[in-house]
Amino acid sequence: MRGLVVTLNEEEKLRIKGPAKLKVNRGSLYLLGRVLSEGREATVAKGRIICTKAIKSCEIKVLIGEGGGVEKPGEGEETIDEWSSKLPEALVLKPVDIVILGDTDTGKSTAVVFLANLALSKGFKVAVIDGDVGQNDLSPPSSLGLAFVKDYISSLRELRVEKIHFVGSITPSGYESEVIYGLIKLSSYAIEKGVQALIINTDGWVRGSHALKFKLNLIRALNPKVVVGLQRGKELEGLLRALEAYGWPKVIRLNTPPTAPKRDHKERKELRGLTYTKYFTNCRKLIVDLNKVPILNFPIFRGEPIQPEELGLLKDTVRAHYCERMGGITLIVVDTRNGDLLKGCKMPNLIVLRRGDERGIIAGLLGEGFETIGLGIIEEVDYQRKAVKLITPVRGEVKGIIIGRVKVLFKEEGGNVRVVEDLQTQLFTKP
Repeated sequence: MRGLVVTLNEEEKLRIKGPAKLKVNRGSLYLLGRVLSEGREATVAKGRIICTKAIKSCEIKVLIGEGGGVEKPGEGEETIDEWSSKLPEALVLKPVDIVILGDTDTGKSTAVVFLANLALSKGFKVAVIDGDVGQNDLSPPSSLGLAFVKDYISSLRELRVEKIHFVGSITPSGYESEVIYGLIKLSSYAIEKGVQALIINTDGWVRGSHALKFKLNLIRALNPKVVVGLQRGKELEGLLRALEAYGWPKVIRLNTPPTAPKRDHKERKELRGLTYTKYFTNCRKLIVDLNKVPILNFPIFRGEPIQPEELGLLKDTVRAHYCERMGGITLIVVDTRNGDLLKGCKMPNLIVLRRGDERGIIAGLLGEGFETIGLGIIEEVDYQRKAVKLITPVRGEVKGIIIGRVKVLFKEEGGNVRVVEDLQTQLFTKP
């Protein structure tokens, strides 16, 4: 890392691109909703860009990593004045509960940090929930996370996740009700713990009628006192104006910083891989008896076993490892190479599983009361013994399993797992 010393006059701004670490040698700064006084330090993570402002003349020492940098922005290039003026209004109504909306890469996570620091400075007990299943800063992708904020932060990734809720998808589309249910569960938990300021981040799906309907239902279900909308243009205006016309207690509009970094598809996949890898450390191999522990969202091992011949299948043509029937649904497990032989089969309500396709599927592990106690990666299913082998950091007793629609390519390295790639998938096929 290279170091430099920057001097700022009162009210002067400095833009910092991570990775970087700064220390105030003299004077004081306003940074992400908090005052950074003499001797105080802060970190800017790689890929993040933040703006700070001198409260009074100050000197800052900055250590800059590869790809990082500092510069003094031009007039009107940054939104720190607007944010520092408007965001304190979100803390007026008690108890403080805030939902943040915005497109991808509009600065929602930064706004959460800003508000959390502001609330902390006022003496509130603070919690944050990250409701973005694709780019979650608190919990693994395909889940929602809750964390308590006990000290000032520069990034949500500095927090330790307290509780997670498994959704099973890296996109909210098609999983809207599960996302809303999870946010309600996590919010209730935070309130039970005596939280006085709750700040909820959401995903960046805001364009189109389905997305706006989802966000409206989310707001109706959570019923926050304050809705904060971050916009580059007018993409949220329809929803925000409707809420105002309805008489919502508080709607705050914020402009997105012009320099807010934008991640492409590749960068998002890489970041998800790093988040999975961070979660799946100190793992163990866990074999779960599916005779005793149900897969709650998938009809397997709960029906009557049948022979393939009863389906009119020739044993020598289609090698079936397992067949069962329940409530008009027929399920068959075949070799991967035999899966295509069932294409065109006219049997109603037939579900085909190809043996081995389950490897890499992310599953949610549940404890008492349908609470998520962690995630696991399916290694294999033993269809004869009716058991599933998982790789997981979870140590508690598993009472139930939820199969997700995310599959990862992974490599085991001792007790840790390195996730190379993930993709949205489906475990079964229908001929």
